Amino acid sequence: MKTIHKVVDISEHNNPDWDFVKNTFDAVNIRIGVRGSIKENPQYYGKIRYDFKAKEFIRKCQSLGIPFTFYFFPTAITEAEAHEEGEWLVNAIKEYDVCLPVCQDSETVVKGEKGRADKLSNADRTKFINIVNQHLKDAGIPYGVYASESWFRDKLNDHDLIEGTQRWVAQYASKCDYTGEYFMWQFGKMGGLDANDCYIEFIEKKKTDEAPKATQMISAREKVADIMLGWIGRKESNGTHKAIIDIYNNYLATAVKLHGTLNWKMPYGEPWCATAVSAAFIAAGFGNIFPIECSCPRMIKIAKEMGIWQESDSYVPKVSDAILYDWQDNGTGDNTGNPDHVGLVTAVSRDDIIVTEGNFNDSVCNRRMNINGRYIRGYVTPKFPDTVEEVAPKEDTAKAEAKLTYASGKPSKVTKFTGSVTASALNVRMWAGTEYGKCSFSPLPHGTRVEVCDAVKAKDGSDWYYIRYNGKYGFVSAQYITR
Repeated sequence: MKTIHKVVDISEHNNPDWDFVKNTFDAVNIRIGVRGSIKENPQYYGKIRYDFKAKEFIRKCQSLGIPFTFYFFPTAITEAEAHEEGEWLVNAIKEYDVCLPVCQDSETVVKGEKGRADKLSNADRTKFINIVNQHLKDAGIPYGVYASESWFRDKLNDHDLIEGTQRWVAQYASKCDYTGEYFMWQFGKMGGLDANDCYIEFIEKKKTDEAPKATQMISAREKVADIMLGWIGRKESNGTHKAIIDIYNNYLATAVKLHGTLNWKMPYGEPWCATAVSAAFIAAGFGNIFPIECSCPRMIKIAKEMGIWQESDSYVPKVSDAILYDWQDNGTGDNTGNPDHVGLVTAVSRDDIIVTEGNFNDSVCNRRMNINGRYIRGYVTPKFPDTVEEVAPKEDTAKAEAKLTYASGKPSKVTKFTGSVTASALNVRMWAGTEYGKCSFSPLPHGTRVEVCDAVKAKDGSDWYYIRYNGKYGFVSAQYITR
């Protein structure tokens, strides 16, 4: 009998219990993005954006070893917009190995056909879906359409969908009444999440001898936010927060010189919200543009001296602004009280923001806040460079090692990728092999981010990386570095 896989689909509207997801489902379908469809949300109306939690969900699936794929909510109303959606979608997902076809979510946004694409003719709706799927097809990405059983029948010219289009049908019932072939059926909910039966086997990962994928471009703001989002789940109870504090403490002498930061080494047991935000900027290489501090009041003081403090009620924050809170705010007039807590803005919508915070219930977590809502003391608004950075996509380990290996001579000092230490304390040595002496900055604690510049075989045949950390170089065992 053919295996039926259980698949869950999630978006920014969900807060999944990942233990439940891992134990219940075989794969995760992540909403990667959407084109704004409601005029009441003018900031995003007609614009394509990432789902606010997409990158967080991707990282979580990768860390838990859960196969995943994507879906996208299109609202193109012209052929040009459909091509724009297709190009955006390919660029957003091309670095990942998807386990199932990538689908477009074709449905109304709200009741009453108030969405910008809700009143399209069946012919136009089908045409625009085909344009996007053609972009996926040309990129070698499997493609499909999600819709309800009635939508396939009444709102699409189903028979005109391009060859190879897979159908994902939604019908909350004991059986699916769609009469054509479909690869997945959304039948109801499990644990409060949309659940699906999948009737095809998962796509195998791409072989390592395929042509390398193009690099991605990431802005300075995105780089800081990505680092902070990558720390979600680190907590005091298992000591994983210590690596964040170590990043701060290792940079402290530089921060004292740059900003007049309080010269006080942060203990592991003290409140660490300001330390976490500071560490994200340090890890991203932008400690010079942010008021590095472990104290919220001093962070504001330095931000004012740097000319990057903002407390206007009309201010709409940007990704990687830091938000400071005053929990004693009574909600009337300007909040000028003493700050109690700080987090990093990692997503912004019309009315609210997602803030990623350290020391939130003793861990790194997300919080949703209304823009200019109660308790907001103000924002640190760093002056980021306008440049973007070219970042290598995530690759199979074998492919990365092949690029890094050198035959003889001095190792390269050009960064190939950034990785994290997985050991509790990783020794850094003068050359590849445990027989060589340790470097002055050894050991590196769990979670420390390092730049991997090259690779070499030790005398015993084991793999070692040549790394850079805070401007210093050394060799570490490759088995204890992960991307």
